[in-house]
Amino acid sequence: MENAYGEAERVTMIEEVLASAPPPWHSIALIGSVLAIFVQMLPSWDEIDQVATLDTFSKSEAWIGGPLQLGIYRFIIALTIWSTSLYLLCGPGWSLLTSWKPGSKLRSGATIRLQGIKTMFPFTSWSWNMLGLSYSLNALIALSVATGQDVWIAQLQNNWLLRLALIVWEVAAPCVILVSTVIRFAIWEMLLKAGGDTSNLKSFRNVMMHNANAFFVVLEVSLLGGLPVRFNEASLAPLFGVCYVIFTWNMANRWTERKHGPQFIYFFFDTTMGKVTTIALVCLLCALLIFYALFATARIVLDSLSGVFKQANDGDDYSVTELACHASFALLLTSAVCRFRDHW
Repeated sequence: MENAYGEAERVTMIEEVLASAPPPWHSIALIGSVLAIFVQMLPSWDEIDQVATLDTFSKSEAWIGGPLQLGIYRFIIALTIWSTSLYLLCGPGWSLLTSWKPGSKLRSGATIRLQGIKTMFPFTSWSWNMLGLSYSLNALIALSVATGQDVWIAQLQNNWLLRLALIVWEVAAPCVILVSTVIRFAIWEMLLKAGGDTSNLKSFRNVMMHNANAFFVVLEVSLLGGLPVRFNEASLAPLFGVCYVIFTWNMANRWTERKHGPQFIYFFFDTTMGKVTTIALVCLLCALLIFYALFATARIVLDSLSGVFKQANDGDDYSVTELACHASFALLLTSAVCRFRDHW
């Protein structure tokens, strides 16, 4: 009788596993609306060319020294980012144990194994690699200017390298801060409340991709080259986010074995939660736009302060007060989004 009962229970559990988990109609409508709105808002090439110049990517803050030092710093950071990604690709990978919120129709307890190319599939990796591409392009441009080898950039058809560098930077900056914020305030907290293991979040790769990533972005904005994040290009980051949402919807049945049914690596992408699914997407979009606006505003404020300090110091390159203001911004923003332990 026990064997018969156990077999019946096992069959029932198998029958309860969903064959698919398509997003609700209102989530599809939201993504369609976001696409329509932000595609229409895309900047023209002329608008991008206004700031996508050699001077933009080779100009450094006064305390850096010049384009050569700027290029070297950027190159070191780019090398750090790509080394981490290479380690993930060639390393042992890691496993995620799914745990869904009450009301979800997905099966909890499934193990998602991320190894090899799959380590590049989380949004964290997408943003991390975009940041690596940004620092690589920015370093290349700065070093080319510093060594007098920048003619080839100007000769490229349609200014494509400078345009690409600006676009990649303005996508990477807000997305990286979004990743760090979500990890600190959502994913880490959910694991703690569920009594889950947070050791993965404290690993070296996560310290780099959840904390160092934010530091690298803020470092560029406030202390290195001060690359712009402009409201004109505010549509770029949300469109990048939409691409990832569509990607993760299509990956639902590919993260793990089919016997576990559809799964996601982020709990807020659960497509079986009804209106909560769409609310989560709206919250992520709003957070991304807020971070974009934060960077755009911060750069304007920092530039204004620099002008005020130069006037007060009779045109000197910079003052200790100016450096302190830039460093304080970097420290405050980084400390607000980074997390290293369970208890703050």
